[in-house]
Amino acid sequence: MNANSFGQGAHKSKSINVELNLLAAWRENRNALESRVRRQWTILLGVVSALVIIGPMIAALAISQKSKLDALQKKEEQLLHRKEALAENMKGASPLLEAESVRGSNEKKLGLFLSNLAIILDSTPRTIALSSLRAEILAGEMQIRLTGESESVEESGKYIDSAGKGESVLASIEVSSRRSRRLGPEGVVFEYMKRVNLEGGP
Repeated sequence: MNANSFGQGAHKSKSINVELNLLAAWRENRNALESRVRRQWTILLGVVSALVIIGPMIAALAISQKSKLDALQKKEEQLLHRKEALAENMKGASPLLEAESVRGSNEKKLGLFLSNLAIILDSTPRTIALSSLRAEILAGEMQIRLTGESESVEESGKYIDSAGKGESVLASIEVSSRRSRRLGPEGVVFEYMKRVNLEGGP
């Protein structure tokens, strides 16, 4: 009786110890699991909180960048339209500019022609009589040839020096000279030539 009773008591004690050990292990596992779950929730809450705070900032930045990009694209389109319009206007203006350039060039040539011709006529004194005058224009150059009579060689020389003045003069020379007493005993007949660059150069 005593042996049996002692055997049963020992079996119960071991069973209780095993149950206590299992309970302690379960509690330890549960505590570890709860700690792990808490850490994971803490990390998850941190990520969510960061997204809540940073998310609107990122969205606002994206909207701002898109607005700037749209503004730049719009400005680029406007500049392109202006460039195309300017190019179109220049096409229409080119013939006018060319015509204006030609007209300005012709006016300059005419001015050089008239001014040099006026110098020749205005330089003629009473001691000189012009019998002929011819002006020709060829390849941008004017050539004036005249025949005159003078009371003396000295007077014809003074006239040629005066008539040779003016802008863009290339040459002013006495071509020929011979005696003639129509204007006096020392009179001469002379031929004179003056060349002028109507392009405006020397």
